[in-house]
Amino acid sequence: MSVIRVDTVSEYTSTNGITIDGVLIKDTTIDLNGTADAVILDADADTTISSPTDDQIDIEIAGADDFTFTANTFTALSGSSIAIAAGGSLTNAGTLTPAISSTGKVLALS
Repeated sequence: MSVIRVDTVSEYTSTNGITIDGVLIKDTTIDLNGTADAVILDADADTTISSPTDDQIDIEIAGADDFTFTANTFTALSGSSIAIAAGGSLTNAGTLTPAISSTGKVLALS
């Protein structure tokens, strides 16, 4: 049984945690259960982090799906680019400015 107070939710007997609108809270874990746009990051709710697809994390910025993460892969979606602090950029089409060359284990911007 859970008791709702003004400032706390207490879990007494359940080992399953507390579920509120599909979000499970148990000890130090919050399980969003694959809810789309589950973590809202800004006031107008158009910048989010979610995982509605198994084993994939989606980043939405200003209402546009911009980036996804899957096992061992970071993807910049259509219309997005990756800025490189050294002055280069990588577009979603796979073009690179300036050119990147590999010399053994070192990735060098030229």
